[in-house]
Amino acid sequence: MAWRGVHLSEAARLSLKDNALLIDRGDEGVRVPIEDIAFIVVDSPEITLPTTVLSALGMANVALVITDAKHLPCATLLPVGYHHRHSAIADLQRLTTKSLEGNLWKLVVARKILNQAWVLKSVGKDDTPLLAMASRVKPGDPDNIEARAAREYWSRLFVDFRRRDNNDARNMALNYGYAVMRSVVARACVAHGLTTAFGIKHANMANPFNLADDLMECFRPIVDLAVQSLALSTGLEKLDKETRQSLVALQMRDVHIGGTVTGIVPASDVLVSSFIRALTDKSSKELLLPELIE
Repeated sequence: MAWRGVHLSEAARLSLKDNALLIDRGDEGVRVPIEDIAFIVVDSPEITLPTTVLSALGMANVALVITDAKHLPCATLLPVGYHHRHSAIADLQRLTTKSLEGNLWKLVVARKILNQAWVLKSVGKDDTPLLAMASRVKPGDPDNIEARAAREYWSRLFVDFRRRDNNDARNMALNYGYAVMRSVVARACVAHGLTTAFGIKHANMANPFNLADDLMECFRPIVDLAVQSLALSTGLEKLDKETRQSLVALQMRDVHIGGTVTGIVPASDVLVSSFIRALTDKSSKELLLPELIE
């Protein structure tokens, strides 16, 4: 079962041997079984990636995240779905009622806010307003509690911070972490036969990852807490290699989901499987969402 990510930040040539990925850096090499890899972040222009490797990664359902010259993720490459019920699951998505979508989104938003409250409490900040807001979320979130909670959350988590300031290294780090998280969830969606363009709330016609953006919401606070910690410990003035590596490594963090404690990669599979059960049974009660733990 895939459980790990690979971050490629230095010149290397990739090749295959005995169903393993060989990462040759010239003076040293690393061998990683392909079956263990969930995603790879290609974070250097000096990575040689032959089509034979790309094909093998695609067959193994490995997601690739590509970064630009500023080391910010600019593309996610996902395998073509080979699920045995691909068209049947697509029909489930297409025929989902607005009522069910609204109930599912209510659960997602409430859990996201509760996870944000957990982050605030863990850093010694007042979480009371967010706990109250989480209890007031209605199906479809018509009162936009998610946005109201976000304003309270960011003002408490960071000092002198604007979420849309692209020149702030904290935002760069948040976006980097979110992009990797998005690829992990999108990979799980594809592996289970879902079409990522069909979301339950996100509905941007130009976005091929609407569903991944919906289902990753509860994981976002994990990135937030890591960036807050980095900002306190290092000042976080730029998105350097060490910061990027630490954000990729977040995918190894444990969460609580469905009565078990597991890493984010397997947790995303649990989440997606439960989402399909919810669509099949037409019941939002089937949805299992991640809760943050120490």
